[in-house]
Parts: sequence; C-alpha cells; structure tokens
Amino acid sequence: MKNLTSYDLLGKAFFPILYKNESEFFDEYFSLLNTIKKKLREFESKSLITGFYINRINSADVKNSLRVTYFVADKNKLIVEEKFRKISNYNDNNEAPKKFPLGSLFGSGYPDIDDLRGRQFLNTYCQIGLDLLEKLDVKSVYDLISRYRLKIIIDPQRKLYDAISNSKEDIKLAFADVFSQKSDFFNKLNSSLYSADNLWEDLARYRIIVNNNNSSIGFLGHFLVNMFLIPDEQVLISS
Repeated sequence: MKNLTSYDLLGKAFFPILYKNESEFFDEYFSLLNTIKKKLREFESKSLITGFYINRINSADVKNSLRVTYFVADKNKLIVEEKFRKISNYNDNNEAPKKFPLGSLFGSGYPDIDDLRGRQFLNTYCQIGLDLLEKLDVKSVYDLISRYRLKIIIDPQRKLYDAISNSKEDIKLAFADVFSQKSDFFNKLNSSLYSADNLWEDLARYRIIVNNNNSSIGFLGHFLVNMFLIPDEQVLISS
C-alpha cells in the first residue's frame, strides 16, 4: 500500500458468478474470489497495481458479478487494462483506468473524507478479508462479518447518530483479535501510512438510510459487508 496515491487512476473489471441455483451462489462466489485473488497478488508483486478492492454487484447493467476496482499509476494503465481484460475474458463491462477528481471517489451522499484515506481504507478491508479466507473457512469469515453487521450496524438499540468514538470501540472488540491472529496485512499496518485505529474509525462512520424501520448502515462498513454478505438493500429489508 505504500505506493498508493490519490493521483492513481481507477479501473474496474467484472467477473460473472456462474451458478445454477441459489444454493450454489456463495460457493461459486468464493471459489471465483480465490481465483481472482491469485491474479491480484501477482499484479501487486510486480508493482503493476497500487491497490484494489472487491465487491459483489447485481445491477441492471451488470448481473451477479464480482467487481474488482483497482488503482494504477498512469505509466502502467495500458498494460494493466489489457491484463484485466484478458483475465476477465474480455468482459464488455470493464472500465478503463481513469482519473477521478479529488473528493469524488465515493460519489454523492457520502461524508467528506480525504481521497487517499478513502483509497487506503478500501484496499485495507479487502486485503484483510482475503487474508482471513486463507486462514479460516468461508463460514467462519461469513459469521464474523454477520455478527458485525447485526451488532454494530443494524442493532435496533443503537442510536442513529451514535458517536464514532463509541462505535470504534465496539468494532475493535469485534475484529481486533481475529485480525491480529489471522491477517498478516493487518499486522503490518503502519501509523505513518494507515493505522489500525484509522481502520476502526473508518468502519465506524455512518450514513443515513431512510426506511420504515428508521435504520442506519455503516458508511464505509458497507464495503466490507458487501464483499462477504448479501447486498445492503437486503440487509435493511431483513432487519
């Protein structure tokens, strides 16, 4: 992550999740995730990309796919774009690396956050998640994120405008032990770049979702949830 900058270009690659029925979906998703992870690690080791994050997406334009959003220096954009085109079987939905104005990375409706800090968070949660999947079985990781979602994000007893400082402590209790035991990336976080405390604080940020139950969902925590669990819309409905 030391090479990640706020000036890196942002590109996207999509990988369809192929499954016959709903019961196969998660097995196929995590199998695909493991395959893509190996390629991303290879690109990192060759300094072709400076960071990345992964989400599942199911939209009108892109149906049930794994989306890799990657950061790349301008000098490497063409070779990296072609590599992602190749490993994604030349998916027409891929987006070529391009510049994003500072402060616009997350789109409208999100709180102000430094562009580099946001990129560091996105890369960090994803790297830690991939580490967990190497050391734990999928169900254990799924259950860990599920408990975070239920207790920290949509707990009906939690006030809508809960203090970030209080949420940070809850999140640290939920994750710190497992992360420190199972993630090399977490243990190498550097306070001069992006610290563990930065991670807890960023996970604690909230944005408001208006619905019948007056629920809220974690702003940056959305990305972590989306990588492992069902989409946020279903989370809110089921809550």
